[in-house]
Order: sequence, then C-alpha cells, then structure tokens
Amino acid sequence: MAKRIEDFTVTGNHRLTKDIFLLQIASSDKLPPLLPGQFIQVRVDDSPSTFLRRPFSIHDVDYEKNSIKILVQIAGKGTGKLSTLKEGERINIIYPLGNSFTQPDTGEKILLVGGGCGIAPLLFLAKDLRSRGFAPEILLGFRNSERLIEYDEYAAVGPVYVTTEDGSRGEKGFVTNHS
Repeated sequence: MAKRIEDFTVTGNHRLTKDIFLLQIASSDKLPPLLPGQFIQVRVDDSPSTFLRRPFSIHDVDYEKNSIKILVQIAGKGTGKLSTLKEGERINIIYPLGNSFTQPDTGEKILLVGGGCGIAPLLFLAKDLRSRGFAPEILLGFRNSERLIEYDEYAAVGPVYVTTEDGSRGEKGFVTNHS
C-alpha cells in the first residue's frame, strides 16, 4: 500500500479529559483502504521546536466522510499545538504507515486489551472485526474514572470491561490484572 502525503481539514477537536483530545480530520479525496493497527504522522506547523512529525494510531475511520480520528494526549509542544487546532484548519499527514494487526482465524474468541491512550487503535480494530463476523470483547484500563475515554464508542461494538487503578470505575487494579 503506497503512502500518501496530503493536507487534511480539521473537522472536529474535542477535549475528552484535561489532556486528551479527539481530533477528527477529513480528506478532500477518497481515502485509500486503511487497516487496523496502521498509523499516521502529523506535521506540526508554526512551531520551530517541533520539526519532526508526530505519529498517531488511527483510532477510527469514516469512509463516507473521508475522515480519520486520532487520540492526542498532550505530552509536549507538538501535541499541545495539535490540541488547539480549530475546525477548518489544515494539517499535513503521511499515511497509511505501518502494518496491521494479525488477523484471527474464523471462530476464535477475541479479547482486545488496552490502557490509557493505548486504546487508540482498538476501536478501529473492534469495528473491523465486528464487520467480519467476530464478536470482540474489550478490556479498557485507566488511572481513574476521570480518565475513562470513548466508553460508549467501544460499548457500541461489543461488551466492555473497565479497570481503574483506584477502583473508581469497574474493577480496581491494572488492566493486565483483570480477572
């Protein structure tokens, strides 16, 4: 699959927590086939200290709107700048990059596990699996209930189990220790 370098238009930038945003971008062209597990690299303009592109997992895709969603956690100047983008602004990305997840055999039980912003590629994967007849179960982990993101989107695809380190939502503990 050939990579593309293209300008996208910001169609939404929504704060999910104090430092995590859901950025939706749209192409004026038809999107190529994208695979769960692939990522994009975003150029951050007007920021001399951020000359390197920032990689982001593809969180979700809407082929009818030619749009891609990514989760952005503010970790420095580059991601801070991305969190301030307004609807209608343009950003340049390279995509699709990377490989997809290994595809399961028919009839296999599927459990998708992720924590924090590491859940980003799992929504696209869960939707893809569901469209192919699988019934994925989803296990999401967060520090606390205030950091819980995208629950309803995952719940629309399959059963969701939640862990929080402080026990404020779901089972107490780390996602890797879920019973």
